[in-house]
Amino acid sequence: MTTDTYLMAPDAPAPPRPPALGEEHGTLAAGLRPASPDRSEIPEPAWYRGAKHPLNSSLIVWTGSGWRTLVHTHWRSVNITAVLGIGAGGPYEWAEAWGPRHPDRDMHDWTQEGRELTHRVPETTYLERTELFDAARGAREDALVDALAGRGGMSREQAAARLAEGGEKYRRVLDVGQAVISRALHTARRDLPEGPERTAMRQALDDLMYRHVLPADAERIAGERLDSEIESSRSPGRPCGAVVRWPSTSLRHRIR
Repeated sequence: MTTDTYLMAPDAPAPPRPPALGEEHGTLAAGLRPASPDRSEIPEPAWYRGAKHPLNSSLIVWTGSGWRTLVHTHWRSVNITAVLGIGAGGPYEWAEAWGPRHPDRDMHDWTQEGRELTHRVPETTYLERTELFDAARGAREDALVDALAGRGGMSREQAAARLAEGGEKYRRVLDVGQAVISRALHTARRDLPEGPERTAMRQALDDLMYRHVLPADAERIAGERLDSEIESSRSPGRPCGAVVRWPSTSLRHRIR
C-alpha cells in the first residue's frame, strides 16, 4: 500500500535553504559577469487596478544571450536564487534582483520612481566591485568630455585639454552649474505626484548627474524655479539688483 504524505523520509537529503546573514549567495561562475540591463529593459508590469500589494520586485536571469525575467516577487529575490542554485553549475550562472526605487526614503517619503538594481547573484568580489567603481568613474569622465565637446562645438581632444588646463577651479564652476539645475529639477520633481512624469524627472536628474546630459528644457525649468524661490523669499519693497550669468549653464540668477 502506498500513502501520499508531505512528511520527509528520514534519509531524504536536506532541502536547500536561503543563506544566512553574511553568507555568500551563489558560487561565482567562470568568465565575466554580463553587464546589467538598461532601466528601460525591465519595466514594472502593469498590474490590474485592483491589486493592493502588487509584486513590485523581480528576479532576472542571464540566459547566455540576454536577460529575461524569471519571477516577480515581493522583495527577497535572493532567497529564490539560493533555492534554485543559481551560480556556477546551476540552471543559470548569473542573476540580478530589481526592486522599486524610493529615492526620498531618507525623508520618510516612499514615493516610487522607477526601479533599481538591489542585488547581484553570485555576489560580487572585492576585485569586481573595484573594477565596477573604476569603470563607472571612467564612464562619467568620458561623458563630461563628450558633453563639453558637444555644447562648446569642440573636439573631444579640445574638451579634454580645456578640463586639464582649467583644473579644479574650472571643474568647480561646472559643478556649481550642474548643482543649480539639479536643485531646480529636484524641487520640480518633488511637486509632482507619483507616476510616469515624476519618474521621468528622476531619470533626467540621473542623466544629468552621471552622464552630464542636460534635459531639453532644463534651462527653462531651472530659471522658473529660481525666480519662484527668489520671489517667495524677497522682502516687499527690496530693490532689484543686477543679473548674473553662470559661466557653465548661462542660467540667470537675479540678486534681490
